Amino acid sequence: MSAKSIETSFSRWRGLLAVGIIVAAGLLAYHNSFGGPFIFDDRDSIPENPTIRQLWNIRAVLSPPAQGQAVQRRPIVNLSLAINYAISGLHVRGYHVFNTGAHVLAALTLFGVLRRTLRSSIATQDVERTSFNLSLVIALIWVVHPIHTDAVTYIIQRTEVLAGLFYLLTLYFVIRASSSSGAISWYIAAVIACLLGMGSKESMISAPLLVLLYDRVFLSSSFKEVFRRRWALYLGLAATWGLVVVYIPHGSEGAAVFGRGSASIHYASTQFEAISNYLRLCFWPTPLILDYGIYKPTSFWRALPYAIFITSLLAGTVVALRRRPWLGFLGVWFFAILAPSSSFVPVFAQASAEKRMYLPLAAVVVAVVLCGYALGAGLLGRLAISDRRRASLGRALGYILAGAVVVILGLLTFTRNSDYASEFSIWDVAVRQCPDNSRAYNNRGLAYKGKGELDLAICDYNKAIELDSSFAEPYNNRGVEYAHKGDYEQAIRDFDQAIKLNPMVAQSYYNKGKAYFGKGDYEQAIHYFGKAIEFDHSFAKAYNNRAIVYGCKGNYDQAIRDFDRAIELNPGFAEAYYNRDLAYRRKGALEQAIRDLGKAIELNPDSARAHNSLAWILATCPEPHIRDGAEAVRLAERACELTDYKAPANLDTLAAAYAELGQFDQAVKTAEKALRLAQKAQKTESAEGIRARMELYKAKRPYREPFTSQDRTKPGPKE
Repeated sequence: MSAKSIETSFSRWRGLLAVGIIVAAGLLAYHNSFGGPFIFDDRDSIPENPTIRQLWNIRAVLSPPAQGQAVQRRPIVNLSLAINYAISGLHVRGYHVFNTGAHVLAALTLFGVLRRTLRSSIATQDVERTSFNLSLVIALIWVVHPIHTDAVTYIIQRTEVLAGLFYLLTLYFVIRASSSSGAISWYIAAVIACLLGMGSKESMISAPLLVLLYDRVFLSSSFKEVFRRRWALYLGLAATWGLVVVYIPHGSEGAAVFGRGSASIHYASTQFEAISNYLRLCFWPTPLILDYGIYKPTSFWRALPYAIFITSLLAGTVVALRRRPWLGFLGVWFFAILAPSSSFVPVFAQASAEKRMYLPLAAVVVAVVLCGYALGAGLLGRLAISDRRRASLGRALGYILAGAVVVILGLLTFTRNSDYASEFSIWDVAVRQCPDNSRAYNNRGLAYKGKGELDLAICDYNKAIELDSSFAEPYNNRGVEYAHKGDYEQAIRDFDQAIKLNPMVAQSYYNKGKAYFGKGDYEQAIHYFGKAIEFDHSFAKAYNNRAIVYGCKGNYDQAIRDFDRAIELNPGFAEAYYNRDLAYRRKGALEQAIRDLGKAIELNPDSARAHNSLAWILATCPEPHIRDGAEAVRLAERACELTDYKAPANLDTLAAAYAELGQFDQAVKTAEKALRLAQKAQKTESAEGIRARMELYKAKRPYREPFTSQDRTKPGPKE
């Protein structure tokens, strides 16, 4: 074997080893994050996002909702969620695996970019000789750094991860094209990657310009040469901005919006401190905070020292572009990627967020590692030892230091992931780290609600209101808890205050409608559900609940029209199918009811109510062509399994199904168990019905239900 072949083989195996190390480091750092539940924006963007339910309907998938979800204007992110949903439904593990996989792939791409960049003509001979090791160290530090947990572990922040991945791929493909005979294919790949990035997050908007600057600094001698050789590439990259322009009209207050005058200036003043904090976290990543709170203007004197620091870095970047172009490029990389969210364009809902450091961190790590390497080489050069011993000592110290940094950062990431183990734990940490953050208290209150601790939830809402009396959301959420406790008058007062503070938010009208429903005031309930729909025509749950109220009033035709609209808006809305079934039953349209129950079970296989309702129809319907005893038994047994055989209504249905099959002894035994459970729960009316049916089974007669009468179950307003 020739020396060249041996060298090529060694290089290949060394590259594969590096890939394995980066992948292993990323998986080890994040493997304990896979069980973290959906939190905060995850819920609107994933469980309550109807556009991800049918992957085959690509037009709907690429048209994300525009009601404030994190996926709005980001069709590629929505597509990734649809793929996850098609594979694993709403099981969180698949979503976390995707995020971690994309993050690791981004680290591998960064490694590839660095390997080729550190071997370019602008690199020193010493750096070029150690480019492989330096690239590996930088990629490892970047992939395990705990500041990334906000982007990787928090599921919906894959917007940042995907944009970062496509950003790096765009640059990597251009670099590959510069030394390839098949440059056109690489250029096409770069444009496609850039387009996918534009569909992932608006921070991608700087990619064409940064690729252009990279080309000038590392690949070409002048801008004239750049455009002469690659004008078509940059025309294609610039064309991808069109995707951002198409989606800008669908913006919301949660995203970057173009501000005017003093709003932009005041917002920019807060960003000096935010960016300074990001830089501190690069070197000392604690405390990490999920939510820094809603935008608040900062005083001139508070902003001044941070402004001097950041302005000095900007000035240094400009100077470095002329004297040390590679260092200047790193400065431009850092500030240009942060610019869409951390400059003069206000993001009022979130003035500071660690996820924004996803790609900018790479510039910081590269600068620190290269400067540290140069400093270390300079210090070792002063030692009175041979060059060979100096090189060996340098490698040993470098491996030890780099290994220690990677291990420490990886352990910090592993520890930070444990904060995401539950919705309560992440918001409890946020409250302790940022005790003046009203939104953190509000969201911890929601977490308490999820645990069933309503009094503690109300305490947190009170604290959120105390910190910011103009914050409408805790009034709305506190009203919900008062309604659950049966204090409808206080609930309505809270909803009124929420509406006063933010009259355009449909959720408060919706909740007020639920409160009036709880009071039995159907006319007011219909009015406020209608107001919710007026402000949000795509509010499927409002249509669903208004339909329930119409059903309670006996207006089944109007109820069915509202259920139809709810399902049209959210084809995956299992609850609407279940509720429409009740309206069809009361109209005597049993075949339509059966179809709706089948669809509800298809969409939510763990719905005991849907299984039980369909089994009841198939077991007790007066029409022989509709009854199916065997299927009724299967469905009723599933409903009982889902409720641990402790729900008397489900056991009652199973008994009726056994009777339909002629298994009367089994029907009697099951009915007796249902009767005991109903009596224990003091459900007198239910117990009387079960006892009457049991007498029929003892007489070897099945039960037949007059479905046009009032059903045994009555729906109430849903969350």
